[in-house]
Amino acid sequence: MSIILVLGSIPQAFSVLSTNSAGIIASRVFISIFGAAFVPCQYWTTAFFSPEIVGSANAIVAGWGNMGAGVTNLVIPRIFNLFYYDIGLSRSLSWKLTVGVVPVVLILIIAFVCWRFGKDSPDPEFVETPSKTMNVNGKLVEIDKHIINPAARTHTVVYLLYKTFLIPAVPILMIHYACSFGVELSLDGAIGNYFIDEFGVDQSTASLFSGLFGLMNLFTRATGGVVSDLMARRFGQIGRIYWHFVIFGISTVSLIAFSYVRDISSSLALLVVFSFAVEANCGSTFGLVPFVGPFMGSTSGLVGAGGNIGAALFNVLLASYVNDTRTAFFWMGVSVGIGGFLACFLLVVNGEYILKPLFEKPEIATEDYALEMRPPRHQRS
Repeated sequence: MSIILVLGSIPQAFSVLSTNSAGIIASRVFISIFGAAFVPCQYWTTAFFSPEIVGSANAIVAGWGNMGAGVTNLVIPRIFNLFYYDIGLSRSLSWKLTVGVVPVVLILIIAFVCWRFGKDSPDPEFVETPSKTMNVNGKLVEIDKHIINPAARTHTVVYLLYKTFLIPAVPILMIHYACSFGVELSLDGAIGNYFIDEFGVDQSTASLFSGLFGLMNLFTRATGGVVSDLMARRFGQIGRIYWHFVIFGISTVSLIAFSYVRDISSSLALLVVFSFAVEANCGSTFGLVPFVGPFMGSTSGLVGAGGNIGAALFNVLLASYVNDTRTAFFWMGVSVGIGGFLACFLLVVNGEYILKPLFEKPEIATEDYALEMRPPRHQRS
């Protein structure tokens, strides 16, 4: 992860040398290297925390990462103002320092801290000493072999990605992440302009609204993962899918409703609702990822890539309706309803699926580490 941060800092630093739109676009393409840090980050938390709380851990860590978008929207303009208005530097130099120096210094500091003080797991013997088991597609698998599969060391990256993609739950979760994180990424850049165009607010107020959308990741994505863990303890693995399904329903309804409201107060209220739901969906998605298949790294990578692909597609949708953003939001909500809410009926994780109780006798959780039969309430001390 430190290497990714260092590599990404190079185009970030040189982006200030761009003199035309082509240079800016090329810089942003290479700056996207930073996005790859998400995969080892989620792999790291999955290996670091026990299966009982892995959903919460993944969601909290990733949520704080997503929150960076909201912090950036709020802080970067103020850093520019500091250099330009308070210190009195030229506009060009202020922009270069704001974009090419301050972020790069912070990134390199974090890369050093990660490299110098980071550990693979709480227990140095974790990789060598299996301690727990879990049910993966009907088979009992040692936890460490599920997370750090020895087969991953003997196959090419392409082969591992291919084998992982063939697991039915993986492409479904890729679509789900496209309909959650993909929506979030595309709206990060669109919400501010929407409030400017529709309600005539000024740039500072629009930045505040946009920052609100990103800053909610402080707790929303974490909520998605925490509730996923709690549902698993109460209902077993199927509880994670139930929660995933419900929160996708809220995302769908609130996003479509947002496209219809005409006053700013209702728009802000719905912004909060669908911000919570969309971001919680990111957490609930990665509450399921650790239990999907034997190759944790490639599974996280493919599902994470689904979010970026979704962002690209939703940005195309927004660009197609550049003069009618309400319609773009409507079709975005419809897409979330089909690709997220309805697709939950196709999701099978550890042999569990939404309609299973209709066809089979309900069972206690398939993860032997997570649940035990709870005594009746009157028998509890």
